[in-house]
Amino acid sequence: MAVAEHRPRDPAAEPAAPDAPSGRGLLLVAAYAERWGCEARDAYTKTVWAEAGRPT
Repeated sequence: MAVAEHRPRDPAAEPAAPDAPSGRGLLLVAAYAERWGCEARDAYTKTVWAEAGRPT
């Protein structure tokens, strides 16, 4: 799975505030994926990829 977005956010940035309406996507990816990474294409676009196993 890969997702590209046009508003890059640094994955190492501080977590979202508890009342923020967004900003937890990478936390969910990290929690459920076996492997994941982030690649910046340019100053406006990044792609986050993830690998997750099938549920048994």
